[in-house]
Amino acid sequence: MKITALESWYGGSHKQWLDGLSKHSSHDFELLTMTDSHWKWRMQGGSLELAAQYKSQKRSPDLILSSSMVDLSLFDSLAKTQDIPKVIYFHENQFAYPVSEMDTDKLNARDQHYAFINLKSALIANSLLFNSQYNMNSFLDGVKEIRNILPDYTDSIDLKALEKKSSVVPLGFDLIFKKPKVLDVPVILWNHRFEYDKNPDDFFNLMIDLKEENFNFKLIVLGEGSEKSSLWKERLKDSTLHWGKVDTREEYFKWLDLATIIPITSNQDFFGISIVEAISRGLHPFLPNRLAYPELIPESERKNVFYTDISDLRSRIKMGISEMTVLECQKHLTQYEWKNLIGRYDSILSGK
Repeated sequence: MKITALESWYGGSHKQWLDGLSKHSSHDFELLTMTDSHWKWRMQGGSLELAAQYKSQKRSPDLILSSSMVDLSLFDSLAKTQDIPKVIYFHENQFAYPVSEMDTDKLNARDQHYAFINLKSALIANSLLFNSQYNMNSFLDGVKEIRNILPDYTDSIDLKALEKKSSVVPLGFDLIFKKPKVLDVPVILWNHRFEYDKNPDDFFNLMIDLKEENFNFKLIVLGEGSEKSSLWKERLKDSTLHWGKVDTREEYFKWLDLATIIPITSNQDFFGISIVEAISRGLHPFLPNRLAYPELIPESERKNVFYTDISDLRSRIKMGISEMTVLECQKHLTQYEWKNLIGRYDSILSGK
């Protein structure tokens, strides 16, 4: 099949997934992309650029595969692709995205506007694919909620029809599995953005508490900083092996291979790429029992991975890691390898 893929946020996990899919798939992919910046403009107006790219290519695809960052309804009308089947891949959905301090009213225009872009796109698509069960459930719950908020004429938002064409297909990876390391001094990893949805406050305040309790540990921080992060950096400098963004995947994995523990405090994660990558390199995860995280951990090991609160997390970090838990989690993650997933993707995209 000839597939045209639309991605208005071609960076990070979106780029990683699309590059992997087009590389491993038996289908013929054409990628129409935009850089990963100005996310609000990408969702509102990215389709203007993508439609122009589509018309200039003069290619007649058998299928259009769109990211959830694209306003597919706008693209469809501009590019005149109504007769071509369309599939959306939801890396995230705007119904379940946490509202920042900048948007304190949960029902404000900003919040509902971007969720409605997701909804309009979903209504015209033939199939909806989600990277996790949590992502799919929270989207469908959000559609149900917005139907109750809208004043009238909501019968055209057919929730059962959306449910029928929705399915979960996880992200794919080319994973390298390494044995867990048991060190006298644990090496703790932070490999996220310093954004409100990743909840760095709880994480770094805990690191400072551990230091003040004279707990001996080392810290690796991979990610772009913020004004507040410079204060944490100063407080933790004596315990820090590295602090800051790295430029290459090779350097990123070099630091992962030195770490032993990845504690997560996030308030938003629709899949958990950073966790999958860390576990595959032998790190022991400590996770909150929420979001998509239960899907990443085998049931037999959840009692060894999920913590109840920050106090519990502190105790678990001090107790150290379980090699058996890491190895069992690694077995669970093999289902996310491209070699085990690509047949499923190709079948779905073929309409089988």
